Amino acid sequence: MNTEKYKSNFQLANSFYEKNDLDAAKKILIQLSVEMPTDPHVFRLLGFIFGRQGDFFKAAEYLARLMQLEPGFIEGWYYLGKAWYEIEKFDEAIKCFDTAIGLYPNFFEAHHDKARALCSLRRLNEATQAFEIAYKLNPNSAELWTNLGWVFVQLRQFEKVIVCCSQVLRLQPKDAMALRAKGDAHFSLQQYQQAIAEYEKVLVIDADFEGARGSLLYAKFMSADWSNLDHHYELMKTSIRNGKKCVTPFVMAILSNSPQEQSLATKRYTADLYPPAKMAPRKDGSKPNERIRLAYLSADYHQHATAFLMLELFKRHDRKRFDVIAISYGPDDGSQTRKELETSFDEFIDVQGKSDRQIAELLSELKIDIAIDLKGYTDDGRPGIFTYGATPIQVSYLGYPGTMGAEYFDYLIADRFLITPEDEDLYSESIVYMPDSYQVNGRNREIHQPLPTRADCGLPEQGFVFCSFNNTYKNNPTVFSVWMSLLKRVEGSVLWLLTKTGNFEDNICNEAIKRGVDPKRIIFAKNMPLPQHLARVTLSDLFLDSLPCNAHTTASDALWANVPVVTCVGTTFAGRVGQSVLNAIDMPELVTHTLAGYEQLAFELATDKNALSAVREKLRHKIQASPLFDADRFAHHLEWAYEEMLRRYKNGEDSARMNVPKKS
Repeated sequence: MNTEKYKSNFQLANSFYEKNDLDAAKKILIQLSVEMPTDPHVFRLLGFIFGRQGDFFKAAEYLARLMQLEPGFIEGWYYLGKAWYEIEKFDEAIKCFDTAIGLYPNFFEAHHDKARALCSLRRLNEATQAFEIAYKLNPNSAELWTNLGWVFVQLRQFEKVIVCCSQVLRLQPKDAMALRAKGDAHFSLQQYQQAIAEYEKVLVIDADFEGARGSLLYAKFMSADWSNLDHHYELMKTSIRNGKKCVTPFVMAILSNSPQEQSLATKRYTADLYPPAKMAPRKDGSKPNERIRLAYLSADYHQHATAFLMLELFKRHDRKRFDVIAISYGPDDGSQTRKELETSFDEFIDVQGKSDRQIAELLSELKIDIAIDLKGYTDDGRPGIFTYGATPIQVSYLGYPGTMGAEYFDYLIADRFLITPEDEDLYSESIVYMPDSYQVNGRNREIHQPLPTRADCGLPEQGFVFCSFNNTYKNNPTVFSVWMSLLKRVEGSVLWLLTKTGNFEDNICNEAIKRGVDPKRIIFAKNMPLPQHLARVTLSDLFLDSLPCNAHTTASDALWANVPVVTCVGTTFAGRVGQSVLNAIDMPELVTHTLAGYEQLAFELATDKNALSAVREKLRHKIQASPLFDADRFAHHLEWAYEEMLRRYKNGEDSARMNVPKKS
């Protein structure tokens, strides 16, 4: 092609580009790139076109060729970095941003986007440094303050999150996302009233804003601020029916008594925030491993309830048939529990500094057969890892009490008490029904010695002690009214509750007064390490379960401390756990199905010493003899399920409902 014709064609392509006819421009430019492979203008325009059309792989290809021809083109390095960022090649993106910064040190956008790439790699301290340089160049960028706030969320530096959100609101006073994030930071600092105030501001701007209505309710329950609950709950349900993401799956799981509403809200949330990832690593089961390779993914490999429940299982997996690998993306607290966890696996891999995609690629490289998510939609969970489908089989277990609402999860571990046949279709996963309880336990819970006295714990020397050591969000007006009725009926009795803030205590005391009960009959207990907590639980006479969200780990803690648990069966997974653990310890007589029956059973046990003594004696025996604390038995059942999952996969069969046979 002669020079004049080449120039004419390039001008025509450029004209199409300026008129936004990108396909016409692209067609000409691709031909020119073959005919004139040394002209940087062609590759520059092609890179920009493919970037505008969202084909970042092609954009990166052409921009990379441009930079070979024009290495001093500052913006070229920047846009190449943006293309790499979009296809999650974050290390390559950082190199490009650094090159652009080297050519022009005051390039705000390059510093800012480098920080974002570092965030994606979870290199948070480096990201903070990059953002600090950027905001010195442009302190009035709301986007910068928003992204820096996200970094401080990950670093759990919530006071700094509030500062960042305040900067965003200085620039954009009606920024609902900044208000929501500020509320979340106050929530994390247990400043629930401040959180409520921020969420209310969000709802004035947008009544359906993402997660705000649910977060408002969550904060109100955490602080026992029970004003206008029905009003907010009805608005939330309406928003859910209208397809709005006004609540997170976790908040729905703990507050809702409708499995249908939970399923609808979760599936909507998942489809929007965690769709199946593009460029997913390929599942490959063609070369089977010698042993089944299990990967347990969690942020809770430290002093955490999940770790206490799972520890004995990790140790007891049959190493002749299974390789057991921990994928840890949470903090190392340096505790003895962490050290014990690290030695309980064949491999313990800390991936805190990796992106979701990098962790998915690692699972593929490790040839994991079955990946088990122990977090779900709970705090610090990373469901984005599973969107890549990096392993043949993906399982949801223990951490999150409900469906993940995503087709890339193949199975959910449950039991016949948690999920009724009529609700099974509400779950996106195939259900694995364990024969005893879904909850794994071991006989490894240490009870600190010597035991404390009642006086040590602020309890009266005489009188019946009801307790409920659930998290404060599980308390609600309906169940609290039952508890106050019991205090009125059982002379000299007290109620022992877990507390986190003085505001919660004040509100609970006021609620007691409204119900005609002296608030001095409510005793508050602070958090403490598990062995000391279990020791004080032994001073209780009876554990009162909550509804619609039951006690989970706290129920088995109480039983281990030889304190009977009275539960009322709810309508959702989270509200049926009490029934599950009590049946597994062969004490169904403590399970009720109405709040009236729940109150009456608790009253009878509190006023009949012989009946309570008989129940406690039976419990003492069942702790050692029943399936609930038998980790070996649980491991046998779970391993059968894992082998059946893999058998079905290798035979080309879809995942399907599974009833695990009971070990004889």
